[in-house]
Amino acid sequence: MHHHSDDIFFEPMNSVNIMNADIMHNNGKTDLVFGVPFNQLENSTPMIVIGRKGTVMNLKRFNARQRAIMDALVNKGDKKHISQSLQSQSNEIVSQSQKQEEEEDPDASEAGAKKIIKQLLQIWNQMFNSPQVRKIRLFMLSHQFAIFTKLVIIFFLTSTIIAMTFIYPGQLIKSEKLYNFIHISFILLGQIVFFFVISLLQSLHALVVSSKASHKGAKLKEFFSTFLSSQGPAYSIRRFLAVLGFALPVTMSITAYNFKWMPLETLYNTSGCIPATYPKKPIILPDTGNFLQGEMDFATINSYGIPLQDGIIGGWSAWPLEVPSTTFSISSKGVGYLVRVHCFNPTAATVTQRGVVLRLSNYTIDDLTVSGYLTVYTPPNSMILDNGLKVDGTNGYNQKCKYEIIFTNAIIRFQFVSDEWGMLLGNQLLTMTIGSKQATKEDSGQLYYSQFEKQTTDCGTPFPKYFLELMQQVFDGQMYLSSQGSVVCNLLGWSTRPDGYYHNADMDQGIAGILAASARYLLVQYDGAARGACEYYSYNGAGIMDTTGSWPYLVIVESIILMLGLGLHIWWIHLIYKIDNACDQVMHSIRSPVRCAHDMMHQANLVFGQGGSKLETLNGDLEKVHGETMVVYGALQHSLGSALAHFGIGLKKRVIPIHKLMKKKK
Repeated sequence: MHHHSDDIFFEPMNSVNIMNADIMHNNGKTDLVFGVPFNQLENSTPMIVIGRKGTVMNLKRFNARQRAIMDALVNKGDKKHISQSLQSQSNEIVSQSQKQEEEEDPDASEAGAKKIIKQLLQIWNQMFNSPQVRKIRLFMLSHQFAIFTKLVIIFFLTSTIIAMTFIYPGQLIKSEKLYNFIHISFILLGQIVFFFVISLLQSLHALVVSSKASHKGAKLKEFFSTFLSSQGPAYSIRRFLAVLGFALPVTMSITAYNFKWMPLETLYNTSGCIPATYPKKPIILPDTGNFLQGEMDFATINSYGIPLQDGIIGGWSAWPLEVPSTTFSISSKGVGYLVRVHCFNPTAATVTQRGVVLRLSNYTIDDLTVSGYLTVYTPPNSMILDNGLKVDGTNGYNQKCKYEIIFTNAIIRFQFVSDEWGMLLGNQLLTMTIGSKQATKEDSGQLYYSQFEKQTTDCGTPFPKYFLELMQQVFDGQMYLSSQGSVVCNLLGWSTRPDGYYHNADMDQGIAGILAASARYLLVQYDGAARGACEYYSYNGAGIMDTTGSWPYLVIVESIILMLGLGLHIWWIHLIYKIDNACDQVMHSIRSPVRCAHDMMHQANLVFGQGGSKLETLNGDLEKVHGETMVVYGALQHSLGSALAHFGIGLKKRVIPIHKLMKKKK
């Protein structure tokens, strides 16, 4: 870029002009024009420059002037007339260019609108170029603002990581695509945090070196070092923070690897169903016992209810009239049953029989409850005693159990499955709510009968009476043999173990299974003509994101330590070192290798010494030979007598530190 004189571009300053360090700070608000300087308009070969408005005619107006000169030459007037004409036209053009430099095209039809726009632009320019706004702009362009911004971004990202680690595991996510997005975002956040941590630590290192170089002086090797290669306690802290920044994305990746997607049924719609109503008494057939035994051969306990610590809870609400998917569930009001069983130690029987025999005794009944005792006889070679560890092939055993069953109103959600031929089957109980207390499949074996007992209410149908009649007709005194080739009778299947034998310690489970299956046999005899509305739930892509192990907690701890470490380290730097605008000027040199080389150019011989043997170290072991040399950044003393002083990096005795010059400038 060529210019005619220095005052075309640079505004005069009361102190030393800073040629290569503070142009933006001192001349950043100067309005510039690309064209021909006014004092060169009469030259035969005028220069084209970039200069301050008011000292340079823009190219558009200069070309207009040239065309006017050519038109004047074409006319056949005398030379004096042409000279006077050219002079007057030139003066007129110069005058217009000086007066109309900032004016818009004088179009009368749009003058009003342009005037308003011009006024708005003037107001905006006044605000934008005000001292307060200019200070803000300069601060936003400074390296200190960049450091602050990086710290804020790191705080925001780590806070997001902590929130994601706390919130998402165990929470319902509406779609698997969202889960995949969260999964990927969780991993990427760690990588982004690592990038900003390394960038921030390097900026902090440069800030410390800048503070030293602009005030007391810094070792030459510090200009070319990184926070990883330098020595000292502060650098050890930065290296630790860098390692922690690297460990965080690694830990997050391991945590993300352990994420598990668990599909979950969510509300599909509300549609028609057959609610559980009982206008007639249930039918009890003579072979009901064999029917129940055959059904229980291929059933799981969840088909009849949710196991409790001391019994089982189950019920029936409705039958679906719609099949939204192969696996779904419906929720509605219905009738529930609450079963509790406690069995005593078995005793040897005096009479030997071939099969399992059940006997009722001491029963009581009311509007909600049936309770009593049920004695189970098991034949020889079928039971392992919990203290005998062997099968008794000689004696049968009698084991007496106390039972209690309550029928109550409940809200029940039951799952159904459908096959390819359209067959629909009740699969398992998912949730059951009695009053304010709810049991879910996930609570299996963790709840107690007493937690629900006080929540029960009368369902309006005498099911306790129907249930007692079924037990008396089907089980009292009846013998049941093994089925499906089993060693023992499958009627008590839940009191057996994989070894195929009854275990007296598990007999309460077997009795609870019989009572639950008998209660559900009564409840499924609902009125098929009734119609109602039920909530349908289906697998619509929603689910729960879950994770295992202690990795999420480690992510949280690392994030907190990283935030606190960075914040305290920056506070410590501002406490120990003097951070001001002078530091920002030095950082421009440190962060740019080309500018750093330019700044050291004038003092290279003084810093590195003269002579071939020493100059060879520039291509060899520069840091080892000259790394301990103390240098500062500022104005070179030998240039202070010039109109424009040179700024650079040099020996302390030959350079005036920049912070002193900035004080003089103020």
